[in-house]
Formats: sequence, C-alpha cells, structure tokens
Amino acid sequence: MDTYVVTQEPPKMTLKERVSVALSQAVIYTVLMVGWRVFWPIPSEHGMRLGDHAVGGAIGGGAIYGIVMFFWYSRRPSAYNLLVGEDSMTAVYPVMGLSNWCSLRATVHQGKIRTFVNVKSRAGSHRGLYLSDKSKWIGRLTGATIFIPNTLPEYEDLRRLAESWRVPGTPE
Repeated sequence: MDTYVVTQEPPKMTLKERVSVALSQAVIYTVLMVGWRVFWPIPSEHGMRLGDHAVGGAIGGGAIYGIVMFFWYSRRPSAYNLLVGEDSMTAVYPVMGLSNWCSLRATVHQGKIRTFVNVKSRAGSHRGLYLSDKSKWIGRLTGATIFIPNTLPEYEDLRRLAESWRVPGTPE
C-alpha cells in the first residue's frame, strides 16, 4: 500500500470574497435564529409576541458569527494522508484540534467510484479530482469524498487509476 502525504494551501480568496462569504453566513445564521425563536420559543417566551430582544439577539449573534468567520479563514496549509492499495483508496483527514486521536476516513473501492469530478477552475476552490463511491451530493454532504489536488506529483497516475475504477456510465 502506497502512502502519500497531501499538503495543500487554502484557496486564495480576495477581501471582497471573504466579506461576501462572512456576510452570507451571518445572514443565514440570523435567519435560522429568528426562525428558531418564532417557531420554538423558550418557555419564558410562550404567549408573548416576538420581542425585540429575540430579533436583536439573533442579529447580534449573526454579526458576531460573521466577524468570527471573516477572521477564522485559515491561512495554514492542511495536510492529510492518502493511502492507495491494490483495490482501494483511502483519505485520512485529521479533525482540526483533535488530530491526535480523531480522524475522518473516506474510502473508494475498485469498480465502485460513482462520483468522479475533475475541478479545473472555481473561485474559492481547489483544483483537482473529487472521488466518492456515493452520489455527488451525498458524498459531499457526508464527507465521504476523497480529494486529490492537481499539484500532487503523482496526480496523473492517481487520476488514471481512479478513472479505471469508475462505475461504467458514470458522468465526469
């Protein structure tokens, strides 16, 4: 079994992109918090109209969340291990802050790759190959996706190997 240590720099984002991401996350958080207060009020709020404190708290929380997301944008490279065997590929992703004892694994097996997406260019995204034995959306939502960046020296060999493991008829 071959082991590759994949290190990748975070995607380059301009100040405008970072601000728009932080604002959109703040708006989503605020809408969710207001919805939570409207449909599931805390026991002391039963029978009361939606007070200013609920909306103010949600907006304040959304603003804080957006500011944290703006500054939390990581500039350090992330690294994970890619294990390639005769009939499977496994990516072992360390969980941030818990990497000594906790990790996420994504595995694809020969002849079972259902998601084969070659990302050539996308704003705020890495370029490379996404592989999963699940459908495109389920794989991304559950984290069961292996990413192989095109900056990896063995990228072409791994891409050809993964392409030979695809389920027949799988779109690219």
